[in-house]
Amino acid sequence: MGLPPKSYFHLTEIAERWSASIQDLACYTLDGLLEIAIMTIGTRVEIGRFEMGDRGVFRFPEGEKILHGPQAVVSSDLWPVFRTGAGKISRFKPGKTGGYIDLSEDIEPMAVTLQDLLVTRAERDRFEGAHGLCGAATTDEPSGNASEERAFLQRNNYAEVVINGEAFRLGLLQASIVRELHRASQSDNPWRHGKELLANSNAQTMRMVDLFKTKQNWRTLIASDGRGYYRLNLPDRPTPRPSHSAYRRFRFAIAV
Repeated sequence: MGLPPKSYFHLTEIAERWSASIQDLACYTLDGLLEIAIMTIGTRVEIGRFEMGDRGVFRFPEGEKILHGPQAVVSSDLWPVFRTGAGKISRFKPGKTGGYIDLSEDIEPMAVTLQDLLVTRAERDRFEGAHGLCGAATTDEPSGNASEERAFLQRNNYAEVVINGEAFRLGLLQASIVRELHRASQSDNPWRHGKELLANSNAQTMRMVDLFKTKQNWRTLIASDGRGYYRLNLPDRPTPRPSHSAYRRFRFAIAV
């Protein structure tokens, strides 16, 4: 009779299992491909929902609850942890579309280091199954809510959007990009080339970072593959990116 299976793993254990670096796992996390959790023990939080009104996005508290055990966090909040080794967490990933989970007002933000980052067994198995990694679970163990759709709400033709519990007010060109990426997210291939997106929106720049430089956390909204392709930062599906030859055909088409 062996030891019982673990319910979660430290990030270093996952890196060793996948023969990946912490930097690789940071990239997957910030791009929304991997869900990271931290341990909570009697942590009091406020739960609620976002709603779109005529005057913008509003928060509607629904009560408080006590969290115990590993709790998923919003991926963009981990950037300071990956960059410097330490950061603070004041909210958690909502478990329902349009919701939020924040530390109660009288609770100080939680100090977090790289050693505190966890991956649950359900999330490990989901990631391995989605990407065909060796060691993917073959049992009937439930996969949890890791693939549950993140919050995405839009109002006024994408002038205001909420994703993963974070609200954005967008300019006309920015809204055009997000609208096209949202449509792409509902297709077989959610990736679009940045220059194609910018050309379609009649932007005066050919760099996505320039168009969104007024939005400090814009990568919470839009994920990049590091090779010029972008998608809405919604749960990953194992879909291919367009080939570079396809993009060259697009460039030729707009040139003539």
